[in-house]
Amino acid sequence: MRVKLTITAGPERGRVFHFDNPGTFICGRAKDAFVSLGRDGELSRHHFELHLGPDKCRLKDLGSLNGVIVNDTHYGGVAPLEGMQAPGDLREVDLSNDDEITAGKTRIKVSLDASAMPDDAVKPAADAIADPASAADAHAIAAKTMPSIKASTPEPHPEIEGYSIEEVLGRGSIASTFKARNRKNGRLVVVKTIHPALATNEKFMHALKHEAAISRELRHPNLVQVFDQGRSGDTEFIVLEYVDGMDLLKFMNLTGGRLTVKAALPLMLSALEGVAFVHTASIKPQVSGAEPGRPLSGFVHRGLKPENILLARGQTGWTAKVTDLGMSACFESAEQACSAMAGHGNVLSFWPREQLLNYPYRTPASDVFAIAAAFYFALTGARVRQGLKEFESHCKLSGLPVSLKDARELFCSNATVPIRQRDPTIPQALAEVFDHALRETAANECEAADEAVLSKKLSQLRYPNARFFRAALCDALKQCGLNA
Repeated sequence: MRVKLTITAGPERGRVFHFDNPGTFICGRAKDAFVSLGRDGELSRHHFELHLGPDKCRLKDLGSLNGVIVNDTHYGGVAPLEGMQAPGDLREVDLSNDDEITAGKTRIKVSLDASAMPDDAVKPAADAIADPASAADAHAIAAKTMPSIKASTPEPHPEIEGYSIEEVLGRGSIASTFKARNRKNGRLVVVKTIHPALATNEKFMHALKHEAAISRELRHPNLVQVFDQGRSGDTEFIVLEYVDGMDLLKFMNLTGGRLTVKAALPLMLSALEGVAFVHTASIKPQVSGAEPGRPLSGFVHRGLKPENILLARGQTGWTAKVTDLGMSACFESAEQACSAMAGHGNVLSFWPREQLLNYPYRTPASDVFAIAAAFYFALTGARVRQGLKEFESHCKLSGLPVSLKDARELFCSNATVPIRQRDPTIPQALAEVFDHALRETAANECEAADEAVLSKKLSQLRYPNARFFRAALCDALKQCGLNA
């Protein structure tokens, strides 16, 4: 379902917001609200939220002072303002096409289009064969981070100055991804256009430009290179290297849902090379806030998962290339990140506990956990915690947002499962390296600890960065009689 909100009255009159994928989107006066209407002083900071499912759109009042009026019925708030009060303490209502929402001084027209349905299942090709390297139908997939949308009428390709858009690779609630060609040099690239609702969020865009400037300077064979970032007309975009291959999740699906140690470890070692470079690099990017001439270092990915570990096809096999560096850092909180990517519970499946409970905190040791969790999944077909698979399925089937309350309970009550409990055939030395990388602190330590204290503790608890993790992995492989 697609939803369009048009502000018809109030200080923000004339603004239009589009929502193309299932998720949860907070509306209010706060700058971190997905629909931020800061000039309406009668709105609460987080006034109401929209839950977009595959076939419905539900509004929920978030305990605002004045509540929300949908058509003539008042929902939530401390007392009825006008019209008919919803029965009992009802704070939620399913919206219909042409409904009118009134909150504060703002009136909003709702337009619903149920003809566009998300298709986020990643399925193997019907004629896929056991060895994806020789599968003729393994088509090029680049920088795929969000599920695609099938619409009854294809949307026109965006006009990006200097680039010819050739095909859609995916559409999501953060960005739409296109295969494109640089008109000057003819090079194939990937163009990501930022969702209009995020493109109008000043804090998000400031962070995105900062991260893109850093990523342009981080050049390594195992990283997807960022070539450009800019604005063309009303469209914010990023240009990345085009990768001829597929992501790790699709590779798993083409091989029966999991990989052998022999198949997985070369990919993991090459991915760790890229992440280790990120963790140890020192650069001088042209970004606001950086002191002239002073290098920046200590970078963290924060969003490692199978979908952003791309596998490039080569003459001798596959090489891992990590993409979407710093994208998760553009969100200010776990709530904002989950709202933007809601409907997809797997956004949390590879997070360490500290990332959920103390989101602004960043350390290389958190990336160590995430990449270990991604390849744990590749080797076993299972998530690192009990309950994560069911949590993902609930989010996907319902199309409703990730509940941070439920996620916190799951993360706090479920420790990571040792990898040999999932698959006893994994060599002991290798299992010990994985289990070490997936160690965690207690929940109260994640929330209460000073960042410096937590960083030191996690660096001692796990491997301090990807380079140490990779070295331990190589040693384990030698003990197992396997070539690193």
